[in-house]
Amino acid sequence: MKIDLTAIQAEIELKDYKSPKSFMHSMNNYLSKANLLWESDNHLVVFPEFIGTFLYPCIFSNTSEDKNVFKLLLNYVFKNLSLSQLNFFRAAFLKNALVVEKIYRNTFSNLARTYSSYIVAPSILLPSITFESSRGWHITDKSLYNMCYLFNPKGKVVAKIGKLRLTATESKIIFSSYPYNNPVVKTEFANIAVVICYDMFFQDTIEHVDSCGARILAVPTCNFAPWKKHVKYNPSYTQERIWWLDGPIKATSNRENIEFLINAMAVGKVGNDIAEGRSTIWKNGKICQVARSWTFSEVISKTVEI
Repeated sequence: MKIDLTAIQAEIELKDYKSPKSFMHSMNNYLSKANLLWESDNHLVVFPEFIGTFLYPCIFSNTSEDKNVFKLLLNYVFKNLSLSQLNFFRAAFLKNALVVEKIYRNTFSNLARTYSSYIVAPSILLPSITFESSRGWHITDKSLYNMCYLFNPKGKVVAKIGKLRLTATESKIIFSSYPYNNPVVKTEFANIAVVICYDMFFQDTIEHVDSCGARILAVPTCNFAPWKKHVKYNPSYTQERIWWLDGPIKATSNRENIEFLINAMAVGKVGNDIAEGRSTIWKNGKICQVARSWTFSEVISKTVEI
């Protein structure tokens, strides 16, 4: 069976998050570009990490720009203060989480149906939310997670995946580590595991999903370190080289089940914060497809035999 593996290298532009309509328009533009690259009837599309979170400040604080991501989110908090919890930062996001989750869910559900694709939607700051007939849509856990939804071609959510390991920046803000083991999803063409950014670099995480039968790894990523700059802890290596060696190459080399990896990276600026990275598609430790730029949006796709 053939399948198109697609990485969306999305550019952060705050105007795209001002309304449900503008958000849908922006995300649809990426899918329409992907559609031109597809060569099979089966598609798996992966969006980057974190970018769904910009729905909060852009819709509920009417912001246009700020000095950096943290100040953008802090500005949102001040305009949406809630005294319902001791942690006012968390309370501000919980206040609008149901509305934001609905926009996010409806957008990618519609896109998955429109393009008959499995879609790993961009990760977003959310609590656990579910539907029950007597209560409707409601929050079940007031912790906030860096999480993404996996949609099937019928537009149904088939899995919710949370980030297990947090960076220092995430820990300082309001994220909680996801307390559950993320599922390996059995689809009609292969077993898929979603591993959010930093989790890819931890071998116990990769070993777990490999032992559970994952054949394809989907890795949403947002990296705010300079992509071509040499890193302090290993001056002979650039961020790009470290990323590829310790991330996708290790994750897909000599595994029992893992064969393919799709790493979708965000690019763009929020004030002084600059997201950089080249999206890639891998097979057994070797690169199959790579974005040309590490600073501009791009869509890459590779048709593979499963």
